[in-house]
Amino acid sequence: MKHVGSIALALGLLPFSAVGVAQDFAKAKQEGRVVFYTSWGPSDADYVIKGFERKYPFLKVDPVRSSSERTLNRLLTEQRANSFLGDVVAISGIQSGILKEKGAPDPLDGGDPNKIALLKNTPRPNAAKIFIDFMLSVEGQKLLQDKGRSPGRIGLSPKNSRLKEAKIFTFHVSPSEYEALGKEFNKIFKVQ
Repeated sequence: MKHVGSIALALGLLPFSAVGVAQDFAKAKQEGRVVFYTSWGPSDADYVIKGFERKYPFLKVDPVRSSSERTLNRLLTEQRANSFLGDVVAISGIQSGILKEKGAPDPLDGGDPNKIALLKNTPRPNAAKIFIDFMLSVEGQKLLQDKGRSPGRIGLSPKNSRLKEAKIFTFHVSPSEYEALGKEFNKIFKVQ
């Protein structure tokens, strides 16, 4: 669980030692599940979740899928209430910038250009750490790669050869700019 230590530090949590790993697994077994907020389609999310559940059969992942905008609104609402019902979120770089502007911790890069984060005051922190560690591992990133997503891990390239030389960056906008861009996108592409 080497990735989780860096996640914990990035989110301002206390890192745990190797001695605590066995305790974390025991606690994770007691927690029994992970609630995963994502805007990924069912095919991508289910594929990665099944890979995780094969490796960790004592943990079930409950995905909460919604649009990027609804996921962002859910996170902002839960942040205002200081009560997170989920454990882990995968969000875009733009959403990450908005959350950071609102005082939320900056999630770690998870590739494609998603970021992944352990939510503050998660009800199931030990199970969530195991899930995040898996998602950032070579094994988890290869599963994302299998679904055509660009892995965020050094040494793993996107399967799409045109993306291998692409530079991915985070475009930070304010909440009002994000809303305006969303409306413009919907107008251009006739999305209701």
